[in-house]
Amino acid sequence: MWKRFVVLLAVGIIITSAEETFWGGKAFEPLRFNYSAVMSDPKALFALYDCFFRQGICLLDGTPTSPDVTSNSHLDLRQRLLGKEWAQWTASSPFWASGVMDRISLEHFEVDTRSMATKGHSVWRSDPLPLHTDGSHLSVGPRMKMYHVAELEGPEGEEGCVEAPVSWFADSRYILTQLSDAERAALSEEPGLQRRCCAGEEEEHITMRPVAGQGWVSWNVHDWVNSTTPTADRVLAAVDAFEAATKHENSLLKIALRPGTGVLIDNFRVMHGRDAMGPMRRLIVGFEAPNAPVEAAWARLRYPTTTTKLENGFQTRVALAAGLRLLHHNGQSDLMAGLFAARHPVDPSLFYAADHSLFWEEAVPDHFQLYSVATGERVQEEGRTMRDVSPNAPVIPIARAVFSNFSHINGIIHAHGPNSMALACAEKNEVLPISEHGFMFHERVGYVRCDFFFAEDYIAELVEALREPSVFVLQMRNHAYLMTGSTVAHTYLRAHMFEKACEVQLKVMASGSSPHVPSKDELEYHRSSYEGYPGCPAYVGELEWPGFIRQLERSDPGWSTRGLPN
Repeated sequence: MWKRFVVLLAVGIIITSAEETFWGGKAFEPLRFNYSAVMSDPKALFALYDCFFRQGICLLDGTPTSPDVTSNSHLDLRQRLLGKEWAQWTASSPFWASGVMDRISLEHFEVDTRSMATKGHSVWRSDPLPLHTDGSHLSVGPRMKMYHVAELEGPEGEEGCVEAPVSWFADSRYILTQLSDAERAALSEEPGLQRRCCAGEEEEHITMRPVAGQGWVSWNVHDWVNSTTPTADRVLAAVDAFEAATKHENSLLKIALRPGTGVLIDNFRVMHGRDAMGPMRRLIVGFEAPNAPVEAAWARLRYPTTTTKLENGFQTRVALAAGLRLLHHNGQSDLMAGLFAARHPVDPSLFYAADHSLFWEEAVPDHFQLYSVATGERVQEEGRTMRDVSPNAPVIPIARAVFSNFSHINGIIHAHGPNSMALACAEKNEVLPISEHGFMFHERVGYVRCDFFFAEDYIAELVEALREPSVFVLQMRNHAYLMTGSTVAHTYLRAHMFEKACEVQLKVMASGSSPHVPSKDELEYHRSSYEGYPGCPAYVGELEWPGFIRQLERSDPGWSTRGLPN
């Protein structure tokens, strides 16, 4: 348990820890950030994300209101916060209608209460909208929610400033501190409450889900339905206690949002709603993102892959050489075939690739030379002598195509692991998420045909197959695989896990027994342990990597400082 410091203020409480701040009451003032600074200054972006993960709510002053920006649901901001690829990976309809939560959900809707016409959903009515988290009817709801009142108008024919309706926010982690231990435990009990989004929703969107979990709360009073599984009285009593706590004055943060001020909230913990609305028209624009790109963006900010402290990319070259040696040790080397390339640690327009003159078990840092993403030409590095030795023929065009199209990819492996090759040659070649190693690849594998020569049209197919941000590995039919990652260590870890996943699957297939594939909810639950969730950072190999380096040093002392072999 974190050591907490409690500060009592006029009408509220703020509980801080080394990791986060729980807040409640009028005394809490959310941090405000300047939109232009966030868009241009890396420090401001880092501070915004730090606020998001510590407090769960941040305000963005100076958010553009012009139609050319709001019509695309703040695409520029999405790209800044989540990266270009994820920002454009959008669902065809909002998550609450489609149930799709692997993509960005866009919001762009008008709320007009100037007419007394019947409105279908409470969002579009003048009545108060109770506190809730979005996606409470789904197995996993969205993580980051950004919304902005882009336009605000009063009744037709009236001039002057319109009084904005009051938006409500409440920190579920603070509210949980107001309940007893028994009530908090009851809210976490499985299977929880039976939920669905709205009357008439498709049956597939009905789920059983607790109110509270490890680092998240799922709450919406309007999506409960009669449960076919009896819910214990103690759970229902705890639900009543939680609902009562959300209505307490000390729990509520009230903000009258006007055009130009956007709000960013952590939907896993911060509930939102609003007071009743008078006759007015509001245009609401924004977006909601799943957890994976949010955690990945925060990891990139906290653990950058680039640093000016590295001289001549030496540590990157050490890591790449280590990666080749490790791939050899776990059986994935194949004479001189394959590749392991990575961006330069300072300049993302450059990348390192190995000479086509080595077996992977003998790789040293000097085997890697620097190349341009734009031209593919070798680049002179200060303090190093350029050698007239090129990589294997497909390496340069593959690396150029991937690095030029995907800013979130910093490492690429193409290896001939015997198990991944065997599965790629099987009639039933789908990589099944049936093992601890395999869960991370659930819905993350793309499938392409075979072309050993890596012709130009084939490399274009590889790029198109990687367009989906959720896909990070490609199985090449009758060939092998192409793995991508955010760092050298991350890319190697994924390659290691992929080969193990294929090995387990092949053993199950050889046994004659049918593989057992867990349910979708169970698969998403296990996959989240790799992609990260509140309290559990993404699994990117940073813990294992120092051990791998020690392992290599024990087997071949001094390898990382050794020059090229004679």
